[in-house]
Amino acid sequence: MRRRSRSFRDDDDQEFQRAQQEMHGFVRGHFQRQRDVYFFDQTGISQQPCVPYGWTPPQQTLEIPSRPSVRMNVLGFWSPETDFFWREHFGSVNSQVVVDVFDAFCETLTRDVIVILDNAPVHTSHRFRSQRERWEAQGLEVYHLPTYSPELNWIERLWKQLKYQWIPLWAYQSVDTLFQEVKLILDHIGRVFRLNVQREKFA
Repeated sequence: MRRRSRSFRDDDDQEFQRAQQEMHGFVRGHFQRQRDVYFFDQTGISQQPCVPYGWTPPQQTLEIPSRPSVRMNVLGFWSPETDFFWREHFGSVNSQVVVDVFDAFCETLTRDVIVILDNAPVHTSHRFRSQRERWEAQGLEVYHLPTYSPELNWIERLWKQLKYQWIPLWAYQSVDTLFQEVKLILDHIGRVFRLNVQREKFA
């Protein structure tokens, strides 16, 4: 069982279809080295593990302790097959936190990019939108996805791999080991830890 938001959209949702076509063009341009594409979002890591199902020997039960835990928020920019930029934040993520991370990301740019993100309130606030002109002057364009379209934000796939596949079970023994292992994984995304993207679809 899993949560889904697709049911909130009409089957003939023209806004979703338009965004899907535009994204296809953005990614094709990315692979043709015209302009880089990054997907942005944030996720939370804590000692409450994400284990939806698993296999164990008959008559045996595998238990993973789940306890109240400090939460590490990870804000990341992921570019298919090429790069991953991330920052950690402890505490609530507000618009100023997001703006600060965008500013830090802008300092790393060597070519024009388009950043694709959802319509979370911290991404659509006045504080965030008021920075767009400044970021565009630095070569960064923001593209907001339609509502109820999480499948168009590819970084969601990365968060899923991180939580369900890449974090080893032993890392949940303590907050320190968990956060240390997560940071190690995040630092090696794009090299050791990769998402497969079918480039031929965007030829």
